[in-house]
Amino acid sequence: MKFLSILGLFVWSTASIASGPPAGAPLKQLYESAQYEAFMPAAERLAATGDAEAQFLLAQAYHLGKGVNQDLSRAIDLYEKAARNGSWHAMSGLGDIMLREGGQPDRAAALFEGALRMGGSELASTKLTLAHWTLCMDEARGAACTRAAQAYQSEWERTRAEEPLEKALAALAANCEHAPRPNSGESGQLALPPATACAEAIALAERGAAAGNLPATHTRARLAAMRGDDQAVLAWLTRGADGGYIQSSEQLGALYAAGEGVPASQERAREWYEKAAAAGSRKAAAWLTDYWEEAARATADRDQVRQALDQLVRLNPEQERTAFDAAVRLDFLDAYAHNAEHGPMLKEPLARTICLPELDNGRALAWTIHALDGPDAGHGDTDERTGKARGQTGKSGCLRFGPEAARSIQAMFVRGATPLLEVAHQHYILVLGPAGSKVRALTAAPYPHVHTHGCGCGRHASNPTPIRHSET
Repeated sequence: MKFLSILGLFVWSTASIASGPPAGAPLKQLYESAQYEAFMPAAERLAATGDAEAQFLLAQAYHLGKGVNQDLSRAIDLYEKAARNGSWHAMSGLGDIMLREGGQPDRAAALFEGALRMGGSELASTKLTLAHWTLCMDEARGAACTRAAQAYQSEWERTRAEEPLEKALAALAANCEHAPRPNSGESGQLALPPATACAEAIALAERGAAAGNLPATHTRARLAAMRGDDQAVLAWLTRGADGGYIQSSEQLGALYAAGEGVPASQERAREWYEKAAAAGSRKAAAWLTDYWEEAARATADRDQVRQALDQLVRLNPEQERTAFDAAVRLDFLDAYAHNAEHGPMLKEPLARTICLPELDNGRALAWTIHALDGPDAGHGDTDERTGKARGQTGKSGCLRFGPEAARSIQAMFVRGATPLLEVAHQHYILVLGPAGSKVRALTAAPYPHVHTHGCGCGRHASNPTPIRHSET
């Protein structure tokens, strides 16, 4: 862009050859009061004569789309002309375009510096700091990080506001993190950053922490991690978490879950994630949801599964209980316990017709009965060793167990297994009471279980169908 040619030209004349403001309200007043119908023709006329203020205001209008369609090319052209005519505001406006729309913070910094040399105010200085901050965060430019840190630290010293302290610390931490490091021996791994590169960041973080700034406390833990000091990491994170800083609690949970710098402990991880979740952390709630779902899958104890389900509902109050794998697991364990208790007492209730409301009526559907060999079979495969019963539903969509199917199912119950029906690619757990009672089926489709018969209904399937009951 041709605006680059103006970066070194800071000796332009500030004289304007304008013939004076238009009749009526001054141009700036028209612009600031949004009287664009009067402003635009007057500004265009004056800008053509070389009036710096008119050129600048018109450039702003095209830059921001005020009173005219946004046109950055036209805005740049006008900003350049106004800058050559002595407007530091125009030089700053060019910097805004490079920083925000152009994605060129280094060029923006040069333009803001030019604006300051032309007599720019504190506004240009603030924008220059922002450009340095952007260069630091996006490109880890050491000099830019240092200048941004100095500016933000000065602002914090003056105001004691949290944001400038956090930005100063982030810039200093970036210098620490990206400081040149020698190779450590033959391993090829990089050594720790030099202590001198981190000393200033550590000192400011400890000052901020002493002043009660929790983000500074968390940054102090991050700096300790850069220096490989696991003990200090744990101490500073604990201090931040005890003070209620969510990110510190999240980080402690992650460290214990992964065993990084501390003994691996899912229970300790859960404690810290619970603290973070209580403070509103979605990240912690997501980890805890996975934790309790896995806890439900890993046990055959119904009370433990019920506890896991209660925790899941607490963490996700907007969801129905049936939305969780733990709910399906609990129904399976209840069905299995019922079968184990009542199954051996059965005599002839199997020669009955079972109609399931989920089946399509009016056409015959094939069905197969498999066996689940225990409440932990949710992780294993369906047992197909002890006889499978097969058949078809009638036109009504109902299925009837004949003598052979009844004997096969009876054998499953006797050995403590739970029959699993596959009908039209849906899966049902049979629950049968004592002789003479009604036959009942629980449907769970897709069921959180990995089957060998290629149903494609593994436990990772989405949106499990709620379990329903059917009796005849």
